[in-house]
Amino acid sequence: MVFNLISQLIFGSLLEQMVGFKQMACLYIVSGIGGNLLSSMINDECSVGASTAVFGVLTGQVAMVLVNWNAFSSPQLKQVRCMMIAFVIVMLVINFITDLGQVGVVDIWGHIGGAIAGFLYGVGFFPREISDSSHKIKVLGMSLTAMYFTIIPILFFLTRRPKDPYWGTYGPDDDDLGN
Repeated sequence: MVFNLISQLIFGSLLEQMVGFKQMACLYIVSGIGGNLLSSMINDECSVGASTAVFGVLTGQVAMVLVNWNAFSSPQLKQVRCMMIAFVIVMLVINFITDLGQVGVVDIWGHIGGAIAGFLYGVGFFPREISDSSHKIKVLGMSLTAMYFTIIPILFFLTRRPKDPYWGTYGPDDDDLGN
């Protein structure tokens, strides 16, 4: 929880200054939903939490730097962009390694889903400097974001058999119905 608060304070406020309140709010919501969608598709247990959105904020920061790579062209800003990306990647790796040691406590699939959704949203929807390839990258990011939010729910309904609270199992068997 402390990691979530610190990350939101540091990275969230920095990213909000770059993209604005509306984009930041959209990123947070999209990452939270995207992370919990992937988690619900893979896990049997229900889990929710803000950490999926925090991971989206971290990868959204990386997306913001990548789509505006040439805007960071002075020698000082080149160092800043590399340090920002390196710091975020180190934070993600440390957190994923920590998550692996806490199986059942921390939902790593939710974190991965939030990170993917946040990065795709950032590539597709964040403001960027105009270049020859910027429109193509924006369309690619928007398309991949739409695909993520289309494919994951479809896979969920095609692959999951949620536990039925009435039967206490994963749905009734033919024997339970008297057939």
